[in-house]
Amino acid sequence: MRRFLPIASYFTMMCVLLGTLFKLMHWPGADEMVIAGLGSVIFLIPFYFIVRIKDTPSFFGKFAYFSLIFSTCVSILGVLFKIMDWPGAADMCVIGIGSLIFPSLFFYAIFQIKKSTNNFKESYYGFFGILLFCLLVVSFAFKNTYGLAETFDYSYRLVETNNLKLMSLLDTTNLRGKNIELKNEILKTIDEIEELKLIVKKEAKMEKYPNGEIRYRMNDQDVVFRVLRNNKGEQLLNKLSSINRKLQEISNKENKENKGLIFLHNRMDPKNRVHNQFSNHPASGFLAKLTCFQNDLILSYMSLD
Repeated sequence: MRRFLPIASYFTMMCVLLGTLFKLMHWPGADEMVIAGLGSVIFLIPFYFIVRIKDTPSFFGKFAYFSLIFSTCVSILGVLFKIMDWPGAADMCVIGIGSLIFPSLFFYAIFQIKKSTNNFKESYYGFFGILLFCLLVVSFAFKNTYGLAETFDYSYRLVETNNLKLMSLLDTTNLRGKNIELKNEILKTIDEIEELKLIVKKEAKMEKYPNGEIRYRMNDQDVVFRVLRNNKGEQLLNKLSSINRKLQEISNKENKENKGLIFLHNRMDPKNRVHNQFSNHPASGFLAKLTCFQNDLILSYMSLD
């Protein structure tokens, strides 16, 4: 095991750093390498402490090592989930890093002070130094930049301006004629998306200034998963798919060229369509996507007789 660990550590760190490089350069295979690298780190950490636990007779020392194993593994798992934008990342980061600060490192420091002899090898220090370096590189590399968020925010403001213009042209008082039921469904979905946008802004720490300007944390990527809890994303896409299908049926009956909702991808994998639509979106990008859905619904409503 002593010979296996250094070799395994090298390949693990190489995988993590290469995955980080590929992710930054947007090359294919980045996600797989990051998952494999950090997953291997989580797998290897207990092996580094097994020998120390066997050589430690005191219960306090064993507890310190087991605590370190738990907190370190949960912290790295939280970083992995954060990189992949999977739900539960924030909770694991808080639990893992919080337990790493106390009690894990605190008890480990006390245990090392109480030991009469300390034979902790430099290679172990080197391993944890490299591990810390990898975590820092990964954490900073995948932090959403303000430049990207500002670009999304600029796009959001453009589509929002267009949305307000379209809303002013939308006559919701006259529902006579054909397709009244579909019109009502479209109007209801537009209102629900507007409520969802308000929730997004509140989750992103929306602040309204005296001059009327509204600011929020544009680069908050976790807001997507916080807002789409309890299958809200799935419910929204189901409603849009239903409207899209009805619009296409009407256009086929009337021999009109209508492709349905532009921003709704019809070829999405049904099992992962929420992830395909909204993953890697900061708050500003999520708002832009929702407003695009609204614009598309308004145009579809106006096209109905």
